Amino acid sequence: MYSFSNIHFIPDLVRTGVAHAGLLPRGTRGPDTVGVMGFSQTRPQKNITNIKSTSMFKSLTGGLAGAIALNLIHQLAKKVDPDAPQIDKIGEEALSETMLAAGQAPPAGKALFNATLASDLAANTIYYSLIGCGNRKHLLRRGVMMGAAAGIGALTLTKPLGLDDEPVNKSRKTQAMTVGWYLLGGVVAAFTMDALGKKKK
Repeated sequence: MYSFSNIHFIPDLVRTGVAHAGLLPRGTRGPDTVGVMGFSQTRPQKNITNIKSTSMFKSLTGGLAGAIALNLIHQLAKKVDPDAPQIDKIGEEALSETMLAAGQAPPAGKALFNATLASDLAANTIYYSLIGCGNRKHLLRRGVMMGAAAGIGALTLTKPLGLDDEPVNKSRKTQAMTVGWYLLGGVVAAFTMDALGKKKK
């Protein structure tokens, strides 16, 4: 009779019996690591980990591409169009209030701009990376939906959160550009993830 300490021998015994019965060639590798009766194989968990790591890398890379596209178009547009949204102003206000609430003195001037830009890139990268969750065939659809949702959220949630929404709600044109910039970021993220997936193949 097998005790609980002998359970790990059972897969090897089963494989040995199947091999003797002619159903499995001798030396065929099973799911265990190098062990009893000369059967060896890398654990499936390692392969699963590699698959997850690759998928996460693809999603984060796509998310970063989307975040960069969003911030780039935003910075360029506000220099040439007075109606362009100034999302960074909302970010600066949110960062300053958060630091003050935590008892910390917020940075000012260029330092505040850089800190806000870094936090925006990080947050948008994580958000856009979620586009990679699910079937790759629907990447673009998720990119459009999540991009548009982020833009609408910027228009409708800024004021309820106690922040000044004038930088994104100044005019109809400002509102349309706000949604458009976030949607662009979602599309860029989706296309980047799709390109990385095809390259892997």
